[in-house]
Amino acid sequence: MENNNCFECGSTNTYISPNGYDSVQVCKDCNAEEQIDALTASLKHPQIERMLSNLTGVSRVGAVSERSCVTCSGEAKNFRDALSRKEYTISGMCQKCQDSVFGVEEA
Repeated sequence: MENNNCFECGSTNTYISPNGYDSVQVCKDCNAEEQIDALTASLKHPQIERMLSNLTGVSRVGAVSERSCVTCSGEAKNFRDALSRKEYTISGMCQKCQDSVFGVEEA
């Protein structure tokens, strides 16, 4: 995979790093991270997929491949951590919708 310019500072001094369930491009100059690999929806039985699609009116697999949320139809590109990214592949919910459903852990 070829490195690209940093989206934050424009530097070409970047590298690709695996980060949980996808990969990120990391800038060596400003430490900005940008997700670059598409996430893949977790496998579910076809009848479960049909039921979920009927409930939400949206294909979870399609939404995850497009990085959109099945709940609010918003973008699903930024996640708090690897666990939240994993949850997205399971539920198709963006970080905001996950927080709404599961709550936010207080630090």
